[in-house]
Amino acid sequence: MLKRLREINLEDIQSYPVWQYQPEDGSSDDTCMFPVTNLPVCHLRGRVIAHHALLANGHRQWVFISNFDCESALSTAHFATLSLLIDGGWTHLARYHDADYPLNGPDMICRRLGLKAQEVFPIGYDLTAFVQGDRSMLSGAFHCRPEARLSRSELMALAISQE
Repeated sequence: MLKRLREINLEDIQSYPVWQYQPEDGSSDDTCMFPVTNLPVCHLRGRVIAHHALLANGHRQWVFISNFDCESALSTAHFATLSLLIDGGWTHLARYHDADYPLNGPDMICRRLGLKAQEVFPIGYDLTAFVQGDRSMLSGAFHCRPEARLSRSELMALAISQE
């Protein structure tokens, strides 16, 4: 089953929590993905994971997590992305270094959910049921504001070191 990322719905992620990017053939602008059926996986490179994350107020929220590095907490802290399923569609949370952060950062997520920041963040996750590896690396939280910000040059150096 091959699906465009924007077309993956709640039924799909309940059946298949891990999705892998299909190598692009240049014929489409849409990102296509296929479900990974053999779980748990040993890595999340080139994959997104759907998870029933925990908001600060105790409510569960379906999320997509991508750019998750199972071997580097530093890389995950600065590059992991989070999209929330809100009103039947995926809403992307911009990271502090993304150009659209002023428009699509934590404040936008809170408005879309109709909640205050302290009711939403931190958004906790635990991927240990889906991914093999160090339990301490596979569980954590997305915070309203990053605990530490890297400069542009530090971000570039971290990105290059991960390749």
